Amino acid sequence: MDITKLNTIELSLILVINLILLFFLIYSFNSNEIIFYIALLFFLVTLFFVGKQLFYPSNTKIDYHDDYHHETEGIIEYFQDGFIIDTELRGKLKFQWDDIIKITVSKNKFFSNAELSLIVETSKDNFVIHESNDGFYQFSLRIYTFLKNVDRNWQKQIYEAPKNQNTIIIYQKPDN
Repeated sequence: MDITKLNTIELSLILVINLILLFFLIYSFNSNEIIFYIALLFFLVTLFFVGKQLFYPSNTKIDYHDDYHHETEGIIEYFQDGFIIDTELRGKLKFQWDDIIKITVSKNKFFSNAELSLIVETSKDNFVIHESNDGFYQFSLRIYTFLKNVDRNWQKQIYEAPKNQNTIIIYQKPDN
């Protein structure tokens, strides 16, 4: 049973039952027996984890599909023929749309969650923008406008891809 999936009522019920059993254990067993200490430890550990989940839930997930993440340009500043991306390690990098050679989308799994990343290869440099970065959604929309032949079904394809296929090329600059 995954304790992070339980709702407040279920957690409260487990907490109350555990407390009742703990009081029963304390008053009915001889405290000199090893079984008493094992059971006491079990109940205290259970109380701790249920109480922690009840009062400090850890299953709060950031929704990268909310209005803010959809509307913000985030770490990317756009202009007519290109953009500037503000990276943490290398500062601001300026690119022209024509500089882009290839874009690959990668699905990175973290336990039961998946995060998409766009790996952009250019004639100057390469960079990665993650779904958790502010501006990911706007960038993924703008590539359709400025680059021809971008596969418009890439999000569906990457989510429906087999487990062993974590990357898909969504744009390849045609040879001139």
